[in-house]
Amino acid sequence: MAPTTRQYPAILARGILAGIVGAILIDGFLYVTQVRPQGGTMLQLWSFVAMAAMGKGILANPLAPLYGALVHLLVSLAWGVAFAWVAASQPYIAKRWLPSGLAYGVVVYLAMDVVMLAAGVLQNPKTPNDLIFQLLAHMVFFGLPIAWIVAAMTPASADAQA
Repeated sequence: MAPTTRQYPAILARGILAGIVGAILIDGFLYVTQVRPQGGTMLQLWSFVAMAAMGKGILANPLAPLYGALVHLLVSLAWGVAFAWVAASQPYIAKRWLPSGLAYGVVVYLAMDVVMLAAGVLQNPKTPNDLIFQLLAHMVFFGLPIAWIVAAMTPASADAQA
């Protein structure tokens, strides 16, 4: 069932909050587990995001990390709102947030890999463990928090329809 116009603000609020939390958690996890151990910084990670979105020329711009952080946030917001919209259209998605969130993390990972492939910046995993690590990172630290927040903010009346 499609959401009504009256539901749009609540759906948007759920999606925005979920997207913000997802962006913070995935960035925090990647920083602690990959960026910092390799001697990198979040500024380098965000510069990579800017390069993927705007091309290699952006790296000469000192604001590249800021642009990258904004791009990452906007993309995360879009993923959060998309999940909230689907959950409002199909209430069983929010009701079964755990498997939905894990599956959503896989969808996000694969879709973003396609975007990075098209941008010419996709870095293949060096080992099968790297692939598993990236999948789990997106499942647990992005998809799952988005699904949980959307489910937690979904009114009980929407759950009753599932």
